[in-house]
Amino acid sequence: MRAVGQGSTIGSEGLERWRNRNLALYDALLEAGWVDAQALPLPALQHLLERMLQQKVKAATESYNAAHLQAQNDNLICYGLAVGAAPKTFSCALAGGMIHDLNKALGEKLRTDHYRPLRQDGTPFLELSTEGEVIAFNHLGQRTLDCLIEASQLSENALPKESVELIDQTIVHHGLGSSAFITALVEGKLDWWTDDFRNSDKTARFLHPDQPPLHLASVIHDLADSTQQMQAGTAWMLKYPLGHWKSLGLSYQQLLLSKSGHVPAMGLQDQLQTETETCQQIMQIAQDQKVIDRVQAMKLSACLGQLTTSTAAWVRPEGEEKEGMPHLLSDLEESLGCTKAEAVELLENYGPLQDNPDLLAALMSSAQKLDAQRAIYLSYLLPELEEEFLHLTV
Repeated sequence: MRAVGQGSTIGSEGLERWRNRNLALYDALLEAGWVDAQALPLPALQHLLERMLQQKVKAATESYNAAHLQAQNDNLICYGLAVGAAPKTFSCALAGGMIHDLNKALGEKLRTDHYRPLRQDGTPFLELSTEGEVIAFNHLGQRTLDCLIEASQLSENALPKESVELIDQTIVHHGLGSSAFITALVEGKLDWWTDDFRNSDKTARFLHPDQPPLHLASVIHDLADSTQQMQAGTAWMLKYPLGHWKSLGLSYQQLLLSKSGHVPAMGLQDQLQTETETCQQIMQIAQDQKVIDRVQAMKLSACLGQLTTSTAAWVRPEGEEKEGMPHLLSDLEESLGCTKAEAVELLENYGPLQDNPDLLAALMSSAQKLDAQRAIYLSYLLPELEEEFLHLTV
């Protein structure tokens, strides 16, 4: 089974807006005392963003990937502040969040050090040559590591070597270190990209690369990413229904309202269950390894609830609306001038592959209400952040 979609392309102006938003977040966090300018000097961050967020970096120009990264970074800020991460740790987690997932494209070179992916016979492979490999191993790309090394070699305000190491380990850990989906994919246990990950005798084609030690920066980063996988809004719509899942031919009803029990999750309801379990596992492992204590785990768990409550409320059945929260069927009723029952029928009859511009516009408008709620929460956490930077640029 394959599930790949093509998002729209971001131009140079869009990339500049993205860079500016990241820098505005840095400035606001620095003013609030959450960022350590020694651990992450502004010129070093500017270098990372200029090198990674540019036209020739294909993963940066994919709208669904860009939206996912920006939404994930907002989550990362919420988790970092909730757990009270030290500024040095938080700075490295933030930098990792801003440049990870930017090796996610065919032809990207893979790293050759001890974190390199290997075939079962122990030989490395040097670049991402299939769609499945892009999904499974993009966090092991050489481009990100090269960029970090360059930032450490600036003549002034260079990125400290210890920050390079922590940021790099945070990015590496983000894949096989935390994702049950990526682990199962590489082990050949899923019916996705079977030719990429299974030999003819159904054994796995690849070995697990070594994993870095777990740090609080990794915990924050991993939680932020897993949360975004189940966090409805424009970023989620672009990445999943209109991106990775588009070619599957499923209806919007299947993608938004139904529970299939499919592994991996292929719908928002399944993701809410799967990714919540993943987040709980991340916190439990961190507690077991004494990276966080019980009180910090409780704070992170409360933050998880804060970040996903609106999504769960958005897809509640008719009659179970939650006051003060966006509700998909209610929004469709208002936008399309139909009953909620008729809205469900439309969702059953149409999907990303069936052309219904009015329905899609109504869905995206409803998803934007979820974005607006999260922007309000971000403004509460960072009152120093200017209004224009509260919202995603995609």
